[in-house]
Amino acid sequence: MWIYKSLPDFRRRIVDGTEPSQKVVRLDIPVFDESAREDGTFARDDFAYDPEIGIYLCPAGKVLTSTRTLVNDGAMLLYRASKRDCDICELKPRCCQKMAARKVPRSIYLRRG
Repeated sequence: MWIYKSLPDFRRRIVDGTEPSQKVVRLDIPVFDESAREDGTFARDDFAYDPEIGIYLCPAGKVLTSTRTLVNDGAMLLYRASKRDCDICELKPRCCQKMAARKVPRSIYLRRG
């Protein structure tokens, strides 16, 4: 039996071929959605993710894009709205009242859909 110290260790061994088994291994890890917000602003669920082009759409229909830079120990991608879009948006008080523009994190372990 092989013991993996972490999911990145498991993924590294599969990708670089150091895993001796030729079997296909599927590892499903539950990702808990902690996106609910207590300040009355929109939660991550209020933003629509488009897996085909890898963007989020905000409740006002504006695009949030990612630079593909991983954050939070390499487990999250950060999607950002345009400050110009947020500055003139009538939904700003319910979206990013204390920030210049909205950011939405997405776990790299979530399926594309």
